[in-house]
Parts: sequence; C-alpha cells; structure tokens
Amino acid sequence: MYQKILFPHFAQTGFDGAVITLVELVFVIFISIFGKHPRVTKQGAYLLLAICGWHISGFLSAYLSEHFYPSLIKQIEYLIHCMFAYSIWVFLSQTQKQEKMAWFLVFTFVWVIYYIFCAWYIADDPYSIDWVTQLPFFNNIRHSGFILICFLPFLFLPLLYNLKNKTLITIALLSLYWGFIIWTCSRGTYFASLISIAAIYYFYKSTPKIAFIITSSFLIGWIIALQFPSISESLNPFRLWFLNFQHTDVIEANSLSSGRLDIWLKAFEAGINHNVLFGFGPNGYTYVSPTILTNTVHPHSSLFQLISEYGFVGFALLILLFINTLNIWSKNQPVQNKNTIIILSRVSVLSFIIGSTVDGHFYYNFSLIYLAIIFSLSFTAANQIKPNKYIPLSLLVSCLVSIFFLKQHWATYTEQQVELIDPQQLIQVEDFPSYYFPMKWLYGDKVIPELREKAVKLGQKHGPMKCNYFLTEYIDSKDTLHLTKDIETHCRREDLKNFNIKDFHGSIK
Repeated sequence: MYQKILFPHFAQTGFDGAVITLVELVFVIFISIFGKHPRVTKQGAYLLLAICGWHISGFLSAYLSEHFYPSLIKQIEYLIHCMFAYSIWVFLSQTQKQEKMAWFLVFTFVWVIYYIFCAWYIADDPYSIDWVTQLPFFNNIRHSGFILICFLPFLFLPLLYNLKNKTLITIALLSLYWGFIIWTCSRGTYFASLISIAAIYYFYKSTPKIAFIITSSFLIGWIIALQFPSISESLNPFRLWFLNFQHTDVIEANSLSSGRLDIWLKAFEAGINHNVLFGFGPNGYTYVSPTILTNTVHPHSSLFQLISEYGFVGFALLILLFINTLNIWSKNQPVQNKNTIIILSRVSVLSFIIGSTVDGHFYYNFSLIYLAIIFSLSFTAANQIKPNKYIPLSLLVSCLVSIFFLKQHWATYTEQQVELIDPQQLIQVEDFPSYYFPMKWLYGDKVIPELREKAVKLGQKHGPMKCNYFLTEYIDSKDTLHLTKDIETHCRREDLKNFNIKDFHGSIK
C-alpha cells in the first residue's frame, strides 16, 4: 500500500499495478524453489483444471480481441495473482502462520485508519479537500472499500479468541470500520459489509452479546462518520440509503445506481457484439469505441466486467471455478484450532465477491493481492507427506514466460516516461503496445511536431480511448474534414465537451 506514497509516479501514470505483480512474481519464484509442494488431490485437480481452463480462455480472448497486447498483459497479471495465492497457501501450510497472517490483516486495517485520521487532522482545511481523489493510499476513495471488505471478518478475532477486554476492542474495531465505510459512501462495500456481518452472526452462535456488539458498533460508526463532513457531494452518507436526491426531479434506476446501470448494459452489449463466446478480451473496456464513459477504466461491476471481457465461455469457467471452491470448502472442514481463521477467511472471500458485483474489485491489482491472501487462508493446510515435483517446475516455467512479456511491457512504459526525441521510442511502443499513456510525448517541453504527429496516429491505432487522439488531431489540424467520420465512429458528444470543441458539424450521439 505504501508504494503509492513512496512511488507516486506509478500511480499517476496508471502503472502501480505492475509494481504489485512484480513483487508477487518474486515471491512465487522463491516459493517454487524453496517451498514444499504437496501432491494434487482429486478435488484439487478439478480446481486446477478450472483455473487453467479459465486462463486458456483468457489468452484466447486476448488473441481474438482488437488489442492483443494489453489483454495479454492483463491475463498474465491474473495468472500471477493465482500463482501468488497458491504460493501463500504453500508457505502458510509449511510455516503454520495462518493466525499471524490474520492478525497482520487487522493491524493493516488499524494502520490505514490511523494514517488517514492523521491526514485529516494535519490538514489546514480538511472540509475543503477533495478526499475522493486525495485520500492517502488510494487513487479514489471508493477503492478503499475494495480491501477493507477483506479485513471486516477478521475484526472479530479479539472476541473469538477471548482476548482481555475482548468486547470493548471488538466494538472499537468495528466502530472504526463502519465509521470509515459510511464516510466513504461506498454503497457496494456498505451492503456487502452488512451481509458479511450477518454471516458471521449466523456462524458464531446468535447470542445477545454479539448482537449488542454489532448493533452498537454500527450506530457508533454512523456517529463517527458524521463528525467528518466534506465539501464533496459524493461524500454524503445519506446516499448509502439513496436519500440524497433532493435536487433530482425524476428518480430513475440509472440515477439510483449513479449511472452505472447504463455502463453495465453498454459494456455487456459491447462484449457480446464483439464475440459472444470470448468477449472483447481482458482489460478491453477502455478500447471500446465510442468510449462507454469518459474517465472510467472498468464497468464498475466485476460481473459485467468478466462476462464482457471473457464471454460466456470464460464466464462459465469462472462459475465452475467458484463451484469447485465451494465443494472443497464443504468437504475439507478445518481442525478445531484453525476453524476460526478459515471460516472468517471464507466469509471474507464471499464478501469480496458480493461487493465486487457493483464495483471494480477484480480489476485492480492492489485489491486482487488481498483476494489472493484471504483465498489462500480459506483452505485447510496442505499435507506435506507426499511432495510434488511437477508444480514447482510449472510455476518456474510460467514465471519465466511471464517475465519475458513483462519485460517488454516495462520497456513500453519506460519509453513513454521521457520526452519523445528518438523514433526508436515509437518503434518499441508500436512493437509491443501493451500500455499507452504518452503525456510527455504529446505535451512535454521538447515536443518535435513530426514525432508528436506519429504519436497521435499511434494512439488512434493502438491506444485506449481512441477518441482522445482523434480529437487531439482535430484540434491540431487545419483541415478537419477528413476527421469527421473517425470522430463520429469513436467519440460521443460528451467527449467534445471535455475537449471544448464547439465547431464540430458531424452527426454524433
């Protein structure tokens, strides 16, 4: 989490996820060499087949898409997350540190809240700060809910482990959680949290004491949230219950969903129209033309994201993966001393999935790394009696292949972080256009017009949100008639407003 504070440039250029997968890759290689890998059971084989099948469908979706390289890299990142989750499971099985890992998740939660609390109080005018985009650790305040939902079940550890002052500690942790979630106004995380709390209440004896802890912490959380008002309209806690429409004459389903219903339907339609079986490929949302919604990189629903990216084949394999996971959970009950951690982890995984139905949990690497952790914690420890020689070899081969492509991906990124003064920079990016965000190329201090023009053309051919590059050429060009058809194809009326273009005479939605 600190990489966004220590290395803000990666976050500003949308490349912070690549740093996370790089760290994961190092850990996977370490475990593949030094870990004790168990033999695959029959149930594990079914799960492994479902995972491999989904990845194969993902690479096929990338190949069939119109943006092969970005989709290829995204699928490789998903592969690394899966290998990372397996490596954590092997590591925890070998070291028996599941309990310590769970407590570290609680510590991470406390530290995040403490850090943000300090940021509020050292600010000269916290009310006027745009906390939606300036919250520490996160590019967007809603992203905080992606990982906090993973922490929620583990906040019951003091109570379930019978620590001293367990009731007060649990109420304090849950109150901080609710206070922060209510303050951030993330509906997806809010309702997923309610379901998660209900599940924990069901699993751990519905006693009046637990009911008191849950109710009191929820009410205290609302009191805490209301103590930190913000100028931002989107940080209105009453929007959690759809009560912030006093300035809206007509309340529609799309307005109640903050415009997301329209995004979901358009993303689904785009994926099905491209390829009903395999979708438009991983990370294909921003490559849809015309752009579905400006300044969004995913459809704000993992359900619609995955079905539009992978089509019905890939999505069916994901459902099969989920069913296999539930089957393993039901047939592998934990021993008594590990029961608490595993049950809380399973609730955490299910809460993550529920919250993701209305947001982008499955898109960002910083949330997927936490999913990998809680997913690994949700399984019983591996049997170390029968070692396996083939899985570590498969991990190493997969890592080496991934490194080959990630090296090209990083080269494409680094070329765009300096001024465009050499045609070889364009050649590198055009050969492997997995990332395209050429701000320094287009708006740097030493812009060479001929190279800048080629960079704009490259964006029109390989870049995400192609409309931006056609509008850039439109603004730069003296003869704009030849661009009319392209702008009609790739842009929406809202895009013209963002570029302050008022003299366009073509037909555009």
